[in-house]
Amino acid sequence: MIPLTVIPLVLLGFISFNIAKSTLIDKHVETNQDYLQSTNELAELMFENVIRLHRLILGNPSIQEELRLSAQSDLGEEGVISEGDQSFHIQRIMSQYFIDQNNISSVCLLDNRLRAVCYGRSNNIGRYEGKSYEIIDSDWYQKIVDADGKEIFFHYNVLEDTGDSIHTFSSVKLLLDPNNFPHQRLGILIVNLKKDMFAKMLPRGPNSNFIVQHDNNAKSPVFYSRSSTDIGDDIQSLEKLNDNGYLITRIRNQTTGWTFATAVAPDVFFKETNEISGLTITIVLVISIVSILLSLILSKSITQPLKKIRKMMLDWAKGKSTFDDKFSNDEIGTIANTFKTVSKENDELNKRVTALQVKEREAELQILQSQINPHFLYNTLDSIYWMAMIDGNDKIAQMSISLSESFKLALNRGKETMPIEKELEHIKHYINIQNIRYGDRFEFIKDIDHDLLDKDILKLLLQPLIENAVYHGIEPKVGKGTVKVTGRLIDNSAIFTVCDNGVGIKDMDRVNQGFGMRNVRERLKLYYGSASMFKVESEENKGTKITIRFPLKGGEDRA
Repeated sequence: MIPLTVIPLVLLGFISFNIAKSTLIDKHVETNQDYLQSTNELAELMFENVIRLHRLILGNPSIQEELRLSAQSDLGEEGVISEGDQSFHIQRIMSQYFIDQNNISSVCLLDNRLRAVCYGRSNNIGRYEGKSYEIIDSDWYQKIVDADGKEIFFHYNVLEDTGDSIHTFSSVKLLLDPNNFPHQRLGILIVNLKKDMFAKMLPRGPNSNFIVQHDNNAKSPVFYSRSSTDIGDDIQSLEKLNDNGYLITRIRNQTTGWTFATAVAPDVFFKETNEISGLTITIVLVISIVSILLSLILSKSITQPLKKIRKMMLDWAKGKSTFDDKFSNDEIGTIANTFKTVSKENDELNKRVTALQVKEREAELQILQSQINPHFLYNTLDSIYWMAMIDGNDKIAQMSISLSESFKLALNRGKETMPIEKELEHIKHYINIQNIRYGDRFEFIKDIDHDLLDKDILKLLLQPLIENAVYHGIEPKVGKGTVKVTGRLIDNSAIFTVCDNGVGIKDMDRVNQGFGMRNVRERLKLYYGSASMFKVESEENKGTKITIRFPLKGGEDRA
């Protein structure tokens, strides 16, 4: 009972924990996916504003003209770009078109000679100040050239050193003259954005672990993260977090190609499952302890009565028949009380069997004594036969010998069956006696299949039918009569008919009242079963026909 109780509880707890864990993970993934989707949509709006700013600045006629003149001027000239005017134009464009300036750190416009006009910062070009020619060889410049006028977002500030660009990143566009084809390069527009723009899109809370990677590779470095205390500030890559068991959910930004991701620490999303597992373990332990105690109590309540029953059985095997032990009314008590009753009845039965065995011995002795009487009868009939032969009385001699043979066949050494040939011989002796008695008034005809002669038949099955035909059919008839026996073998069944041409049966209801026919019918049914048949047909003053059918059984030892 303990394994049947504890093992299912442990399995149930394990399955429940895993289901809860899977459900909570799915819930976190779904929630974070929705969260990232909303964040991504807000980021798309911000990036679209930046792209819009690029295009508005390029589309300003004054700026286009200034850049065009600067591009057409000789290299030796000072240039015609007006720093103050262009800075003012940029500010006016941003204000006029409601460009959100809170997320913009600075905007720098570089002409073809890489001279800068900036809004939000001085006109220096950071790490390229005094060596602007290096811009042409930079990776980011090659990328905007390859983009052929499309806005490119970089995860760092292209004008600053890596250490100085920790709080900003850049969107850069190569400015092409929209009025000429092929398009002439007019300059470069750099919009520097604040990284904390992402923080404005995120909800506050200890589990808001937001991460931005500059591509979709989990091994790539993280360029922005807003992490809670469970992650820490040193976030190197999503792969490292994933190896530490964090639940990572990610989405790709279409405009930049960057990956927005959330990372949830295992102790956060397993907190509830740990509570469930703790509760489950507590329940399993409590139920297990209760089950063990109940099992011990129940086991004792079962084993104690079983021990008493075992002792009773051992005592019974030694000959004891009465027991005084008391039992409750439960199932074991019922078994014990039944055993007590059976043992008592068995003792009484043994006494009865002993008494019956004594009576059986007495009956066997009586049977042995009764066997003397047939021998005495045979000897007496044999004496009558020889006395009749000496006196020349053939009929008395014939009747004696027929009666003697008839007795021998009827006894049949105590066996139930005899060959059909012997049964017919018994009938022949009976007919001889009756013909001597009634002066040859009977003609006996037999028509039996030869294959039936060696088959066994229940003894005295046909003779009573012949006797019934003689006494009730032929004897009341005026003149001679005929009795015919027919036997056929069909489908391993014997079919016999006994016909007479006597007075017939006037009242068929009296057929079953006669002892002989009723005896034959009952013996036939008992010995051969439902496969047997007994049928009586009669017509008044014309005769009676009796048909019996029974399956043949294996022959008995006739030695």
